[in-house]
Amino acid sequence: MPEIELVHCADGHLGALSAYLGERGAQRQTEVLRTFERVLDLCRTREVPLLLIAGDLFDRALPDAALRRAVMEGLGSLPKTRVFLAAGNHDPACTGSPYREALPERVHCFGRRFSCVEPDDLPVRVWGASFSGAYCDETELPKAIPDGRLNLLVLHGDLTASSRYRPITPAALAATGMDYVALGHVHSCSGVQTAGGVPYAYSGCFEGQGFDEAGEKGVLIGKISPGRADLSFLPMADRMHFDLSVDLEGAASNEAAEATIKAAMQRAGGAEFARHLYRLTLRGRAAAELRLDLLESKLNDAAYFVRLHDELAPPLDLEAAAAEPSLRGMFVRKMREKMTGATRDEEETLRLALRLGLEALEPDGEVAYRAD
Repeated sequence: MPEIELVHCADGHLGALSAYLGERGAQRQTEVLRTFERVLDLCRTREVPLLLIAGDLFDRALPDAALRRAVMEGLGSLPKTRVFLAAGNHDPACTGSPYREALPERVHCFGRRFSCVEPDDLPVRVWGASFSGAYCDETELPKAIPDGRLNLLVLHGDLTASSRYRPITPAALAATGMDYVALGHVHSCSGVQTAGGVPYAYSGCFEGQGFDEAGEKGVLIGKISPGRADLSFLPMADRMHFDLSVDLEGAASNEAAEATIKAAMQRAGGAEFARHLYRLTLRGRAAAELRLDLLESKLNDAAYFVRLHDELAPPLDLEAAAAEPSLRGMFVRKMREKMTGATRDEEETLRLALRLGLEALEPDGEVAYRAD
């Protein structure tokens, strides 16, 4: 029975500007290219015979000369790996594209119409088609040829019935009869799915390009055989993005807020939390002393990149609240009396009770309790 090992990657968006990072944007371009080079090193050290790249390797159709040269030299440096590439909507195979130039010997980019390649030294037939512009409305997919070779399809497309980015349906995938369909366009890894017995997957991007692409990113690697796609996700990202919500209720100073936020970053990013990028939505009732500009500056000294998003409720003036001739005022006075002489643990519990009680006394009369 034929069997082949392969690496499937997509959506590198090499050359993306990462403008949201300001001065660090250029550094991130270099880091993402370095991650792609690690993908090539993986193919080289494992002597993987096939690398399938399912589109949007570059972030734009006409990348600068230095980047296109670095990528093509890298692809051409793989002595035992054949590379099959289907251009995507960001890097279409249009006039001036690096894919329209002379490619390294073992690298093949598919044209606009579906075609297949049958390498002499491998038991496979690789199918594919590229975007030639920003959009592709074509829905037809090729059909496998059942002659003993493995039929593989590499494609950039949108798994939905209605899209300008090559719409694909599970029924259309099932009708191909392929042994594996390597997809690109969706930036999160789907894991191997099946449609009518046809295995398919989005590998996701190998480096997140924003906070909407949080968590681990990488490639799929493993073996394909008739009726079986035994592929595993392998993390490759140099850095990860995290989009976190942090409750600062009870943080009475910048120092306390910083400690609370760092603890949340460490829980998310682990021992190497300082390597990563964080967007932190701050919730809870703010202390009057908090200076978010200073807090963001200190956090950016502690991690690669931190951006704070302020959703804090305005600080509560307990003195003024306690002086109110109202049920709320009486409640605050009673709770403050209980806090006098309380232990630290008791005071923390009482502060939570004070918070929930005050929320219950808001005009809508509902307690908005969050587990975080």
